Amino acid sequence: MPLATLRDPGRSETLVRIAFITNLFPPIQTGSSYWTRDAATALASRGHQVIVITCTPASKNEQVDLIGAVRVYRLPTTFHLPKLNAFLNFDQFYLMASPRNSRRLREILRDERIEVIHQVGHLLDSAPLSARAHRATAIPAVCSIHTRIGHPTNRFYDLLLRTVDRVILGPLVMRKFDRLIALDEVLARHSKRVYSVDDIECVPVCIDEAILHRAAADPAVASPVRVVSVGHVTDMRDRSTLLLAIAELKKRGLPVRLDIVGKVLTDVTPRLIDELDLRDTVALLGELPRDELFRLLSESSLEVHWIDIQGIGSAAIEAMALGLPVAAWADERIYGDVPLKHMENIVLIDPNDHDALVRTLEVLVRDPDLRQRVGSNARELVRRYLTWSSVAGRLESVYAAAVSGAS
Repeated sequence: MPLATLRDPGRSETLVRIAFITNLFPPIQTGSSYWTRDAATALASRGHQVIVITCTPASKNEQVDLIGAVRVYRLPTTFHLPKLNAFLNFDQFYLMASPRNSRRLREILRDERIEVIHQVGHLLDSAPLSARAHRATAIPAVCSIHTRIGHPTNRFYDLLLRTVDRVILGPLVMRKFDRLIALDEVLARHSKRVYSVDDIECVPVCIDEAILHRAAADPAVASPVRVVSVGHVTDMRDRSTLLLAIAELKKRGLPVRLDIVGKVLTDVTPRLIDELDLRDTVALLGELPRDELFRLLSESSLEVHWIDIQGIGSAAIEAMALGLPVAAWADERIYGDVPLKHMENIVLIDPNDHDALVRTLEVLVRDPDLRQRVGSNARELVRRYLTWSSVAGRLESVYAAAVSGAS
């Protein structure tokens, strides 16, 4: 039964017990990790009882801790994937599937009297683990889709991963969940096609509104113009097209520098920096602590959230929340009714159009007032539409639909 009924119209009328299950959770620094933490925290603040079940990279023993009101169960890691080109050489993929963890997962769900399972992501082994727990316990379950499965540069790996996704994960895992959630309309369309599912709820990527309490950046004053690009440097995000554009701006004599934040997991990027003679213009800063990242953003002029798949990640929205103009590969309807407007509150670019990219960046570099205006409008857009206080209700609606469909 639901926990209680609330009178506050700003919150869900019915409180439920929610279990987030994921391989990726802080201290691992990825967008999905922070999304899970912030979603769990936001729902707990709205009165729901929320737990997170993940794995621990540091121990073979189960650990339990608290993040605010959220209890976090860290099950023993069964295997640490080495750097593999098939997985873009990311070195923090920890697996958690085992008979022991499967039994323990069901025990936790029972002891916590969980009413809704929320599987975060479907790339790693927690997705089939959640699907099995869903079948074994009959607890309603949803899965949020955070990325497309594939490989950007290796045709063999791309075909293999897409085949596994369509032929194995689709029928055996994804179609077993009561509801699917996509973080933007591009992922929703892709998932409908791959999994042959008609109804997928789009819940936009959003952030903790506490970031809006930080002082806004002043993107108009930096000289040289400081472009920052946040995200691990992989074959999918090697920044090659951005580096080529920066090299062109440098040739034109424009005062610009580029800081790239994230683990460097491909040799393409440093090699291209050398080939383009950009060592005095581009810095690879590696993975930064959150506070240091926010400080860097607050001192920058523009964020180019570069990924060769359409979308706007949480790091880009954090930059927007700090008042930076953000350039991303997207269209104005990627978040449905969220009113994104090109050159008003976001800069929409296409990595396949080099000339247009260079022209757009040149306009932004030359026009500090434009940077200031787009950044200010971006901050207001996030404040109104892209924080958990605005978006959490959409998750609550998905949970309600899953519960009602199972009853």
